[in-house]
Amino acid sequence: MAMKRLVAAVTAAGLLTLGVAGTAGALEGDGTPNGSGGATTEQHRHHPRRAVLRIAAGAAAETIGVSLDELRDAVRSGQSAAALAESKGVDPDAVEQAVAAALTDAVDQAVADGRIADARAAKIRERIPGVAERLVNGVPKRFQDGGAAQT
Repeated sequence: MAMKRLVAAVTAAGLLTLGVAGTAGALEGDGTPNGSGGATTEQHRHHPRRAVLRIAAGAAAETIGVSLDELRDAVRSGQSAAALAESKGVDPDAVEQAVAAALTDAVDQAVADGRIADARAAKIRERIPGVAERLVNGVPKRFQDGGAAQT
């Protein structure tokens, strides 16, 4: 059930796609403006959910005080970002707020860059708290048994 909610959240986050994919595409992996070696905006539009997840994972990892690899390994072993945060002495609500803020900032930047309209951004912003809650507290179904279903 948690995976269905997570999938629904990420699908709903598809609305974030227009705003976030462009933002994610404008940056290289190190957060610098896109240069010759970085991914283009067009490449990210093919995988908009990944852009949303990258932004959320980056905010969660930074707030928890772990690397992206540590966060990924924890989720793959069946641990939610909230559980990882608690194990590191970080309030899971702070992680959720950080994820929501990062996604909101991405939408705001997309509006400022003229990639999405204010009305669409308002609809996206309404969904962000729920998306953040599901991303922080959920564990994909394939990882719920301690990663036994990894492919």
